[in-house]
Amino acid sequence: MSEMVIKTLDDLLRDPEYGNIYREILKFCREPKTKDEIERFVLENLQATYEKTKVWPAYFIWELEKTGGLRWEGKWKTTEMGLKIIS
Repeated sequence: MSEMVIKTLDDLLRDPEYGNIYREILKFCREPKTKDEIERFVLENLQATYEKTKVWPAYFIWELEKTGGLRWEGKWKTTEMGLKIIS
């Protein structure tokens, strides 16, 4: 039987491998962004390619949404909680 692991936004930002990527995405999404804009930012600005991270850029969006850091409002936007935690 596998155990379900529940992560919080704080857990994501403390992650030794991906924490900085999550933090930078939250900063980037202070102004609403499309999925394509975020993926391009992750690949080009953060240099977080699949070869380096072993996950696709959409994974970071999904994790931030699940933990309450990003929300969909026609585009992806950092939540109030996300803004507080990165300030």
